[in-house]
Amino acid sequence: MNRKEVILFLLIALFYFLSVNSLFYTGGDNAHYLILAKSLSEGKGYSDINIPSHPAETSYPPVFPLLLSPLVKFFGFSPFPPKILIILLALSAFWILKKISPPDSFYARWLPYLVILNPLIMGYSGVILSEIPYLFFSLLSIYWIKRDNWNIAVLFLVLALFTRLIGISLLTAFIIYGVRKKKLSFLHWIIPLSLLLLWMLRGHWVGTEGGYMGNLFLVNPYNPGEGYLGLKSLAGRILLNTGAYALRDIPATFYPSLFSDISLEYFRKIYLLLMGIGLTITVFTFRGWWKVFREKQDIISFYVPVYFAILFLWPWKGSRFLVPIIPFLVYYLYIGIKNLAGKKILLSFLLFTFAFYLIQDIKLVQERRKAVYAPEWASYFRAGVWIKENTPSGVITSTRNPFLFYLFSEREGIGIPLKNPAEIRKEFQKTGVDYIIVPPTLEGVKKNQDVLKNFLYPFLERYRNELEKVRALGTPPAYIYRIKQNNSP
Repeated sequence: MNRKEVILFLLIALFYFLSVNSLFYTGGDNAHYLILAKSLSEGKGYSDINIPSHPAETSYPPVFPLLLSPLVKFFGFSPFPPKILIILLALSAFWILKKISPPDSFYARWLPYLVILNPLIMGYSGVILSEIPYLFFSLLSIYWIKRDNWNIAVLFLVLALFTRLIGISLLTAFIIYGVRKKKLSFLHWIIPLSLLLLWMLRGHWVGTEGGYMGNLFLVNPYNPGEGYLGLKSLAGRILLNTGAYALRDIPATFYPSLFSDISLEYFRKIYLLLMGIGLTITVFTFRGWWKVFREKQDIISFYVPVYFAILFLWPWKGSRFLVPIIPFLVYYLYIGIKNLAGKKILLSFLLFTFAFYLIQDIKLVQERRKAVYAPEWASYFRAGVWIKENTPSGVITSTRNPFLFYLFSEREGIGIPLKNPAEIRKEFQKTGVDYIIVPPTLEGVKKNQDVLKNFLYPFLERYRNELEKVRALGTPPAYIYRIKQNNSP
């Protein structure tokens, strides 16, 4: 790198650090990771200590919580140290990417900057989630494979796999590529497979329900009562997911502010134009992958399609799940445009994308520097603080997200049971729930995913005589209900 490139990298790094704020991601996964880190740091095992009986965790693999555990030990649930750690991993991934970049001098020199400037990469570097750590470890594994050091590659493959289980795709590509190259020894594939089997057996032995794999073939993970997928509904999910990624989510990895809001449920006419543009971007990206696959058949060209094959089965979808493979999608789009559209269009694409990313990143920094919680979330978190300050430590709560709520309430609790009112009542009595927290309804929630309307509101209506409304906090309000004692089953 020359001096200008170093200055450019340092300016980008400054953007990353300026984007850090004190807010928690409201999706809830970050709270889950922090709670697991707290459990590890306190010597309580790998358990969900925010849930009564402290069940063993079987969904989230342990590498990321292990990285967070010393930070939680010394700084508690402060979001700043974990966010700094993730930013450092993202900036480190940039250097690894430069090392594994193809010999095309232009790509090797400049396109890694396009990756690190990508608004999704920068955006997810400012939240406490596992996408960036997984990207870091997976790139390191690929780097050592390209260096022909398969022993170290296996080490980082295992770390990637136990950061996010989507690493099964990298393991599959690793085995396929190793067999083709005739360089894969028995230990190289048996070690990660054995560790994965032990993780799955542990989940079976501890006897806890759910988890990602348990939800994989549910028709609707937000309503288990709808049952499991048949062949027809499974084919429908694959078709729907394929369309969503082709028309929205792959383009959204390059230009998130243009494509991420596309929704069939809240459809607008402008989406037809955007989906047409999005499909064009996807076609160029696929064409780039196909060219690389035919010419090189390197591990990345096996890894990306296996990664997508898993996503097409997944009950959830979105550009977030593509963050770990954004560097490769950028490369394939670059190759696709270069070979199909010519140098002038390629240069126009690169200049537009650099300018677009710079504008989006400046906007991201400004928004995060001024960010506050949306009123719906502010009310919800106020309810958590009220529970912490006005109830004894032994009370048990139930709310939409018991992990996120625990960060503010420090009280054990369970989620809203996804059952009918009578079964919810039995579950509350069995668990000993004292308080129910009803958060405000969030805008844009899909009808089949609305836990409040589908489950909690019917319960509140049916058993309103057994509940006491204690507080209404914020605007719109979050309600706190106390369950009256001595209710018969």
